[in-house]
Amino acid sequence: EYRIDPGRPVRVERVDVRRVGEAGQEPGMRALVERFPVRPGDVLEHRQYEKGRDALQDQAAEMGFFDARFTTREVRVDVKDQRADIVLHLASGRRYRFGELSFSQTPLDPELLRRFARFSPDEPYRASAVLALQKSLLNSGYFARADIAPRLEQARDGRMPVDVALDMVPRNRIDLGGGYGTDTGPRLSVGYRNRYLNSLGHTFQASAKLSLIWNQLDAIYAIPLNDPEKDQLALTSKLGLEDTVAGRAKVIRGGIRHGTTRWDLREILSLDYLRETFNIGLGNQTTDLLIPSVNY
Repeated sequence: EYRIDPGRPVRVERVDVRRVGEAGQEPGMRALVERFPVRPGDVLEHRQYEKGRDALQDQAAEMGFFDARFTTREVRVDVKDQRADIVLHLASGRRYRFGELSFSQTPLDPELLRRFARFSPDEPYRASAVLALQKSLLNSGYFARADIAPRLEQARDGRMPVDVALDMVPRNRIDLGGGYGTDTGPRLSVGYRNRYLNSLGHTFQASAKLSLIWNQLDAIYAIPLNDPEKDQLALTSKLGLEDTVAGRAKVIRGGIRHGTTRWDLREILSLDYLRETFNIGLGNQTTDLLIPSVNY
C-alpha cells in the first residue's frame, strides 16, 4: 500500500524565449514566441515546454533557417523554492533561398514542368512550397512518382538548388466494359486516353458507347495553360445516334471549355454548338442551339 503526498507543484517564474538573427523579423517565428505554451505562473510541465521548443525548431526548418541552433536551452529548477525558469535562445543564422530548380529527363518540356512550381529562384525557402510542388506534379496525371530533394550541401551564397526526380505514367490507357440493360440490350464501352501527346503536355481522350438503340462517341483534346494543374483549355466533341421504335435521332455537339480555380472554387466556362436531327412524329426536323455555360 502506497500513500503519496505530491506536495505543492513547481511553478514557472520566468520564461525567456528569444530568437536571434534573421528569424527575429519573421512574423511566423514571432507568433510562436508569443504563443509559447508555458507562461509565468503555470505549473511546470515538461511536455508543454518540449512542444514549444520543438515548434520553434520545426518552424525554423520550414522557413529555410537550416543553420538554426539553440545557444541556450535550459529549464532551471529550484526545488527548495519550488520555482523554475525557462531560458530558450535560438540563433537562426541566415535564411536560405531557392536556387536552380532542375528536373530529371522526361518527354515533357522543362518549361512546362517549371510552371508547376509556386516559387521562383531567389525566393526565401519554404518547405510548404516544396510539398505543394510535389502534390501538383502527382495530381497532374503525368507522373507516377515525384521525389523532390533540396540540396543543402550544394548551396552557394545561401541559394540552395532543388532536384526533382520524375517517373512518367504509361502514355496510353485503354478501358473496356460491357453489360446488358432491359432498355438497351447488350452494350459495349471502349475508352482510350493519351496522357501526353507531345512535350507541351497536351492530352487526348475518346470513348465510345455502343448498344442496339444508342451509339455515342465522345472526344476531348486538352491543353494545359499557365498553371498546368488548375488551368486548362479543352476542345470537346460528341456524336450520338439513337434508333428506337418511336423514331431516329442524330446529335452532333462541339465546343470549347476553360477550367480554372477562382475564389477557392472550380470554375468552368464553356460554349457549345449543338445540332440535333430527328424524325419523331412530325417528320424530319433539325434544331440548332448555341449553349453558353458557367459552372462553379
